[in-house]
Amino acid sequence: MRAVRLDLPSTIESIHLLDALISEMLNLMQVDEQISHQINLAVIEAGTNAIKHGNAADPEKYVHFEFQASSEKMTILVQDSGCLNQHKLQESFSLAEAGGDNNLTRSAGRGLQLIDAYMDEVIYDIASVKMIKRIKN
Repeated sequence: MRAVRLDLPSTIESIHLLDALISEMLNLMQVDEQISHQINLAVIEAGTNAIKHGNAADPEKYVHFEFQASSEKMTILVQDSGCLNQHKLQESFSLAEAGGDNNLTRSAGRGLQLIDAYMDEVIYDIASVKMIKRIKN
């Protein structure tokens, strides 16, 4: 299993770099376009949550990404520097767990709902999220 590790500062600009990197990685792996889109969106949402909520967009703090890929699946770990805004994170988790289309109009919880919908397995922790996606049937 190949692994790629990446630490990015907690800035919104880092999301653009993350998008380019994950897109290129999936392209090089020749992952199906639909699955590639799902992984990319889930990673962007998890990274955005880590930057905004976990690290309070503090550019002195970093978000750690770890990608492990095999021919069958991709495992992604996104870890912030510690949950600084615990209330906001719990609110997001609660909205995501509530389910339903109403979450799509709320200001929080949509990203987690998309992550849960697109990934095959998601494990949330206080300062991290681990996502697994099958890339080959």
